[in-house]
Amino acid sequence: MLEDFMTVQLQKLFEGNLAADVRTENHGRFLVIRIYRSNRITKLPKKLTPEVAYLAGVLLGDGNMAVAERKNTPYPRLLMSIFNRSDRFLKLLDDMFYKEFGIRGTLYKKPDKNCYVLRISCKPVWLYFNRAVGIPAGKKMNLKVPPTLENPSLFKHMMAGLFDTDGYYNSFQTYGIMMTGSNVHFLKRIKALSKEFYGLDFGKLTEDSIVLNGKIRKRVQMNLSKFSNPNFRKIVPLKLKTGGPTQN
Repeated sequence: MLEDFMTVQLQKLFEGNLAADVRTENHGRFLVIRIYRSNRITKLPKKLTPEVAYLAGVLLGDGNMAVAERKNTPYPRLLMSIFNRSDRFLKLLDDMFYKEFGIRGTLYKKPDKNCYVLRISCKPVWLYFNRAVGIPAGKKMNLKVPPTLENPSLFKHMMAGLFDTDGYYNSFQTYGIMMTGSNVHFLKRIKALSKEFYGLDFGKLTEDSIVLNGKIRKRVQMNLSKFSNPNFRKIVPLKLKTGGPTQN
């Protein structure tokens, strides 16, 4: 069962040289985490929720899971960052993190770009998404759909987070998504599960290349078929009206 799997994953969460003196306490549907020399108390859901699945989709879209080495300590700094043109959308995500994990991030505007950043600096939550849910760290190359979310009840929420950040609503009034070429198998899996779980058809994937900053980059793209378009919003619970990056 998925809940039993998550319990095992949570027990392994702090294995390795990532955090010191971690204390855990069971409180109903949450595992409460306390870390030495920190006043922060973090709660981790024992069972994956639609909100967690949505945040996982956001992290797979316009998020970043970073590992930064630090001087004078063997324990690295673990950071989650989410980028978007709408500070209101990031405030919504911040509220979701607070509801599910009892933490809040830091929201700021990048000075050189029309972009806001929500930064979450909390090791237990980083480890939760990385080790328990299955969101990889580093550059989003050769992504995979986390097995924990490959079920009809949660996959649609992951899809919503992914399309609200990395998707778009095109001039033909249908939904689509474009990613780097290394993620072709990731999108093929999205396409297959969308069809299997909900009968949604994304049609044929297309691959091409663009020149960006003087370099040739491959990209892969897929669009929802016009026959599936009316059902997409009924099935996939987007939080934005059209999906994809938004402005205030």
